[in-house]
Amino acid sequence: MGEISNLEYKMTWIDHLDVLYGSFIRRNDPDEWFYFLRRPEFAQKEKALEISHEILRYVLTYGLISRKIVQLLEDTFHYLDQEEYFLDTYSLGMFDHYRQDLLTWEEFPPYRLFEPLDENANYDQFLVMFAELYGTDPSDEEQYLQNLKNLQNTGITHPYIALAECHFFLAKKEYAKALEALRGMENSYDKFYAAGDIFMDLGMYPEAEEQFEAAEKLHPAGYDRNLLYGIFFSKYYGGKWQEAKDFAERAENMGYEPFVMPLKLKLLEDSCKKLLGDRNVEELSEDECLVVCEYVMLTGQYDQAVSYTHL
Repeated sequence: MGEISNLEYKMTWIDHLDVLYGSFIRRNDPDEWFYFLRRPEFAQKEKALEISHEILRYVLTYGLISRKIVQLLEDTFHYLDQEEYFLDTYSLGMFDHYRQDLLTWEEFPPYRLFEPLDENANYDQFLVMFAELYGTDPSDEEQYLQNLKNLQNTGITHPYIALAECHFFLAKKEYAKALEALRGMENSYDKFYAAGDIFMDLGMYPEAEEQFEAAEKLHPAGYDRNLLYGIFFSKYYGGKWQEAKDFAERAENMGYEPFVMPLKLKLLEDSCKKLLGDRNVEELSEDECLVVCEYVMLTGQYDQAVSYTHL
């Protein structure tokens, strides 16, 4: 890629930005942004701020931009330090979208796997269709297969099409085909998480745990709810009850309390069943009563909890 052409220098900055952002390849090329950022308007502080806000509007409105470019723009304009502007102009939800989805997570599917790029390919259309496919329930077989066919008919190849095929086979409980679809994918969070799901369905809990923990190592932001539950239940149903309990407590201490609460209830419910068995509540020790009391408190049975404390 060469210097900015004379034609681009003669454009207004907004026209230049529009042309740049209108091309998938140019929009996701760091060199294009370096050249754009050398425009003379950036020497004027107020104009530079205006342009930076317009770039942000493009990013938030049109998307389809790689994390590495979002990081380049963040390093240049420090949008995270402009939370007040975000809230006044957009919303807290949009600020979180920028901070978490665009800046933390690699784009899905990863654009780097499109290589080599084809100047004549419509990558934006592919990505819109890819998102439509992933928004379709695989149990809706006819629609899912039609969307998959439409995606394949674009002529653009991407390894994550195999992940879509995996989800389809998993929904049909064709586990061997689902695993086979993953075989050619690079090691990634999405691959390991999908494999963990397959092994959970098969009741192969140690194997599921191994896959979920491999996914954990590649997760950029600790845990999301699905991964946290995957690790917990693979341990729990695999007979590692104490490990599951320790994991839930560790996750809670890391700030994931809203996700952990259902897991704590599951553990306490099972503990109560084991403690009570055929016994009456009056036969429980003080410590055992406290376990039962904690469970009924968390489930909103306050009167019953009070009665246990007076046993």
